[in-house]
Amino acid sequence: MPTYEVHGPDPDGDFFIVRIETKGEAHSETSLDEVYVTREAAQAAADKLNGK
Repeated sequence: MPTYEVHGPDPDGDFFIVRIETKGEAHSETSLDEVYVTREAAQAAADKLNGK
């Protein structure tokens, strides 16, 4: 089951959500397209995706 984490800020000052999946020893990270102006907004979206 994937988990979602907040990363950033990027050079533009935006925060983004990364989908993290681990299957056995394989680990992948995929950035979602949407960006957020604040860490709090990104964390709220990540929490929703994580079912919190």
